[in-house]
Amino acid sequence: MPAGRKSILQVYNEISAALVRGLALYGVDVALQKSQPDFAKEYRSSSSIPCFASSARYEIEWHRRKLVGSAQRRFSGPGGDVVLQHGSLLCGDAHLRLADYLSAPVAEAREGILATLRERTADLRMITGGPVDMGFLGECIRRGFEEAWGLAFTAPAGIHTQTA
Repeated sequence: MPAGRKSILQVYNEISAALVRGLALYGVDVALQKSQPDFAKEYRSSSSIPCFASSARYEIEWHRRKLVGSAQRRFSGPGGDVVLQHGSLLCGDAHLRLADYLSAPVAEAREGILATLRERTADLRMITGGPVDMGFLGECIRRGFEEAWGLAFTAPAGIHTQTA
């Protein structure tokens, strides 16, 4: 999307606010992280290796546990800056397997990473106590962006959409 004159944090906040609205429509009450941790200090700990171990400003949390993590990349061109933001909304506990794929020197370090992930993250299945309806979730996220940004998404020609 075009960045316009908005800062990285402004765009990040606007995208996160739309996701918060979509999650509210799904029935999940979440909050935006207000502070920015000292990542240089935080990343000295081996238990903070996975990016889900801590929340940055405007990341989405449930009861102070990270639910959505994302990153932003900007590109400059003749038409101005454009933004690519990508992220993960945890729908189940598959992210806990991250500890298995890290080259931590000893099993105790991997166990520490796993414990940190369990303590600092949440997922939709855990929050709602049941399976995640991906179709309905997608519809809620789409509506969240439409409501937060005052727009209406349309499907490209030849694509049929279903509404919940």
